Amino acid sequence: MAQKKKSTKQVSPKMPTKRAVPKKQPQEHRKVAVVTSNTKTLLTFRYDFLKALKATGAEVVVFGPNDASKTAVVRKLKDIDVPFFVIPIANTKLNPLQDYATYKALKNLFKKQNITSVFSYTLKPVIYGSLAAKAAGIKTITSMMTGLGHLYTFHDWRTKLLRLVSDRLLKTAFKVNTTVFFQNKDDAQVFLDGNLVSQEKAVLVNGSGVNLKEFPKTQLPQQAPLTFLFVGRLLKSKGFYEYCEAVKMVHKKYPGMCYQLLGGHHPNPAQLGKKEALKIMKDSFVEYLGEVDDVLPFLQKAHVVVLPSYREGTPKALLEALSVGRPLITTNAPGCCETVSEEENGVLVHVADPWAIAEAMKFFIEHSEKLRPMADASRKLAEDRFDVHKVNATLIKHLNLA
Repeated sequence: MAQKKKSTKQVSPKMPTKRAVPKKQPQEHRKVAVVTSNTKTLLTFRYDFLKALKATGAEVVVFGPNDASKTAVVRKLKDIDVPFFVIPIANTKLNPLQDYATYKALKNLFKKQNITSVFSYTLKPVIYGSLAAKAAGIKTITSMMTGLGHLYTFHDWRTKLLRLVSDRLLKTAFKVNTTVFFQNKDDAQVFLDGNLVSQEKAVLVNGSGVNLKEFPKTQLPQQAPLTFLFVGRLLKSKGFYEYCEAVKMVHKKYPGMCYQLLGGHHPNPAQLGKKEALKIMKDSFVEYLGEVDDVLPFLQKAHVVVLPSYREGTPKALLEALSVGRPLITTNAPGCCETVSEEENGVLVHVADPWAIAEAMKFFIEHSEKLRPMADASRKLAEDRFDVHKVNATLIKHLNLA
């Protein structure tokens, strides 16, 4: 019943395993700036990376927006002695005047703070952080593409126009980068095929990694009912509709199972209205858990984690599920398929296919003896490929700090 990943194009050229790294900077002054457009991600995706940067002996600063999460984030950053500087940057809106203000503010801060290396992630920081770093005379400029987002998932005329603009800006930005990190080979291939980045600059990493100690392997719950947990924002592109539709199908035959959804809202063109989402979940027998800061207890109480996303970089939710030791149901889409060894630790389904998701859920209900070996295989995959310390070692090497 498992569905194998479709082959729609040639496998990407081999990513370079050995490449020239700029000459190591003088020990007396090494100062790294990390640039983000979403402060919350500094804790959920980059906190271990920031600590690893500090461990090299370099000074580390963060530039980001004055958004809703800033106060809590700044408090946590103080614990590891990382200063935070506010910049005018919008996460999603396209506004040339505001974007120029972002570029100018970053350029001035880079100079004032005497930055020697820059690491930017997500679209706007990659573009304007890279260009500002070049203008400020910084030699080591790195960027991470954490996923291609709705610009590469949806194909209406407005999205196509925005993608055309962003592609041109990214191509310009990548020219001044010393390294561009990609979280899966399919994303890298898109930019290589479009001649937006040169192969010698492209480096593949296994997502953002997962902290194996903070997400320890946990035995599967012994009590009934079997619990399926969707972890992701309330976005169409995360497979929200398909999950709810699949639950409706499965519930008809197995009403005694538990079907949950954990995730919140986020400013995004593909965002669902909250009232609409709540109604759909209620009508689909999905228990909504809301948005939480600590997902670990919910992962530990689940038997199977589900994320039928249309496309990802490498989803952190699935990496955390792997680390805890949970079988997965996810899609054969870029970024998602890397988290499943077919029929060893989970099931791959086609994108936008609620029937296939339902069949995968029924498989686990009807073959519960598969849960334990698949849970063990998930943890092993996390240890072998997605250990955050291995990922961070690669990033630090190309920041010329190793």
